[in-house]
Amino acid sequence: MTSTVTRRRKRRLDLVLTFYNAGTDAMTLKALTTDVAQLSGLKLPFQIPAGGLEEQKLTLRFEDAVPGIFTMLLDFGADGQGPVTVMP
Repeated sequence: MTSTVTRRRKRRLDLVLTFYNAGTDAMTLKALTTDVAQLSGLKLPFQIPAGGLEEQKLTLRFEDAVPGIFTMLLDFGADGQGPVTVMP
């Protein structure tokens, strides 16, 4: 997964998340969480087909300024969970 910042303001960050599934079975993103911001715009559950490349837009709203680095947790259910470090 990669993330691209499309807009950054004092307390708001717009991202495009790009997922690539190198597996032979579809994967479903069931949840995406972070403890530093409120998330909006993400449509869940989100399926990435086998061999597929998919994008998802996301807006994060922070109580204070956008931090220089933070972590989000991606939950793929039975396929596992994993942290993603974001450095906007």
